[in-house]
Order: sequence, then C-alpha cells, then structure tokens
Amino acid sequence: MRSKTKQILSFLVVSGIVAAMSTTVFAQTADDISRLREQIERNAELLEQAKELVSETSSVKARSSLETAMKLHMESVRLFEGGPGSGRLQLAAQFALKAREAILQTIALAKKEAKLEENAIKAIERARNRLEQAKHLMDETGNRDLTAARKLIDEARTQLERAQDNMREHLYEIALRLAVSSEQLSSRAIAILKRDLNDPQIVEREILRTDRALERLRDEIHGDTRPAVQKMYEEAAALQQRAKDEYQRGNLRRAMEMTQNARRVAMRAVRLLGSETNRESVEQAIRLTNALLIQAREIASDRESPQLIKQIEHAEELQRRAENQLRESRYERALRLTLRARDILKNAIDIDKKMPDEKEVRGALSQTDDQLARLREDIAEAGNETAAEVFARAESQQEKAWDEFSRNRLRAALAHTRMARNLVRHARRLLDDTNI
Repeated sequence: MRSKTKQILSFLVVSGIVAAMSTTVFAQTADDISRLREQIERNAELLEQAKELVSETSSVKARSSLETAMKLHMESVRLFEGGPGSGRLQLAAQFALKAREAILQTIALAKKEAKLEENAIKAIERARNRLEQAKHLMDETGNRDLTAARKLIDEARTQLERAQDNMREHLYEIALRLAVSSEQLSSRAIAILKRDLNDPQIVEREILRTDRALERLRDEIHGDTRPAVQKMYEEAAALQQRAKDEYQRGNLRRAMEMTQNARRVAMRAVRLLGSETNRESVEQAIRLTNALLIQAREIASDRESPQLIKQIEHAEELQRRAENQLRESRYERALRLTLRARDILKNAIDIDKKMPDEKEVRGALSQTDDQLARLREDIAEAGNETAAEVFARAESQQEKAWDEFSRNRLRAALAHTRMARNLVRHARRLLDDTNI
C-alpha cells in the first residue's frame, strides 16, 4: 500500500513538472497534430516492447518504472483525444515526451535487470557447485586441523544463503555480489585443502571411492543392455585405470583428476539407471545392502574396530531411511539411500581389511632403503644426470615414508615407499638405456 501511494505521489510530481514546463505556445497546425499522433502511436509500440521485457523479469524496479511510463502515456492519450482548447494538445505533447523518456528508461532497466537476474542465477549455481566441492574435499582430508578451511566454508554457505534470499526478493545485484563472494570463499577453502593433494593417502582414498562407485554400477546394471549405460561404464573404468597408472608413477594430482572424473561418469550412469527405478529394483538393492550389513557385522564382531562399528551404525541409519522411503513409494530416494549405505559399508570393510601391520610396513621400508643404497652406488659410477634426478625424487618419497611411519600413519608410509620403489625402477631403466 505504501509503495502504491509512493508511485501515485511520484506521478503527480511528474505531472506538475510537465504542466509547468515550457511556456512556448503549441502551434496547432495539421502537421503538428499529425506528428504528435505519430509520437503517441510510437510510444504505444515501445510500451508493448517494454511490457514484454518486464514480463521476462521479476524486477520490482522495472515494474515500477513501467507503471510510471504507462500512466504518462495514458495521460498523453487522454489529453490528445480531448482535442484543442485550454492548451490540451500542448500538454499532450509534453506528456508524450516524458512518456517516451520513461518508456526508454524502462526498456533499458528491464534489459539490465534481466541480465543481472541471469548472471545472478549462474553465479549462484557456480557458488553452489564450488561449495559442494569444498565440502567434499573437507570430508576427504581426514582428521587434520582444518579450522581455517572450515571457517571459510561456513562463511561461503552463509553468503550463498543470503544470495538466495535476495534472489527471492528480486534484488539481483545484491544476490550477484553475494554469490560471487561465496564462490571466492569456497575457492580459498579448496586452495587450503588441495595443499594435501601431494598426500598419497588422500589420493589412494579417492581411488578406492571410485572403485566402490564402479562396483555399485556393476551391481545396478543387472544385465542392462542399453548402449549409453554400457558406454559410460567402459569410459569410467578406463579413466579409473589411467588414474591407477598415474598413481603408480607418482603423479598424484593427475591421478586425483582421473579418478574423480571416472567417479563422475559412473555416478551419471547410476542416475540414468535410477531414472527408471521401480519397486522391484529398489527391493533388490535393499536386499544386497542388507547382505553386506550382515557381513560387516560379522567382521566387526571378530575384532575391535571402533571406526568400522561407527560406519556400520551410519549405514544402518541410511538403510532404515531407505526402507521408510520404499514404504512411501519414493523409489528414487530409497535407491539413493541404500546405495549410499552400501558404499559406506564397502569402503569401511576394505579399509579395515587393508590396514597394514607395523612389522610389515617397517620391512617394506627397509627393503626400499636397500634398493636406494644399491642405486646410489650405480648412479655415482654411471654419472647419468637424469637418473640422478629421478633418484633424488625417490629419496624424497622415502624420507616422507619414514616420517609417516614415525607418526604411525602406516598406510601413508606404504604409499610413499611404493612410489619411491617405482622411481627406483625408473632410474634403473635410465641407467640400462645408458649402458646399451
């Protein structure tokens, strides 16, 4: 109501200004009247264009500007139709001029607001995706001190929520600024978290997650012969193999990129299968997860593993929710929940099974030390600079392995010493080529 009153007062002010403007006597010749008619008709055409543009945006400012332009135009039409006398045509010309200005301003404003709306929508989507990436990296980085990254992610989430609130209020410029700020905050968090991409334990964990996603896809295919699904599975499997090859060569960043791409392709295939989800397929998926739950409980009963028990409890909760969704005939939601529970169980079981023994790790590190010692002597004799450079990288990886071992991070120690051995083999090949 207050906004409507404000618009009326604004219109009256404009009307008063127009009426007071120009004391020039309007020459009421036939040509002048014809030109005024054409001007008013052109205003009507422009007004339709303005209405169409404003209808494409939810901008409050554009709608308000359009209302003012319409009132000025309608007043110019009313005065013109009143015919000559009492200066009506002169006033009609002045209102037509102000209407033209208001219409053109409305068109420009509507275009600007539509572009702002489009940019804000895109920025919010980018910010949402960036925030998800940051949260995903946070989940994958273990139990280190992540206070700085966590604060950035929390602030990014707050800024994104504010951007979405302003979008609902049609305040696009503010929404755009907040979304850009959110994306920047998430990017800063990601930069902090990605410092650990040189940590083989994190990369190995990502590769394991992709293995689980590929296994899940195989479970869900069930003889599905659709070419699109099969093609996506083959593409994901090929990317995953490349990721493992890069990991073995010690190219951790490349390995991370490959395995994450593989997982994205695999999950797209799973979603494609899920788009035709029915009750029978969900019931089958829930049965498979229940069977894995039984296996996980048996493993947990044989050994004290708090981490495994915690993961089983998490999976059980997801499975209960999946069964509830099934009872309510929400099949796609039920399928997502039970598959997530299955992923958690497979990952927990694999980690528990693969937990290395301290004596085994110490032995592996000692063997690598022996290989490095022999290689050091051979490189000194050969004088091969390229092999010497590779040897230096191997020594660096072995130093990291012993450092991880001293902190009881056994899996990380094994990963580093494996990379050291790969580099030793590479250096050996370089020496053999020199001797040919």
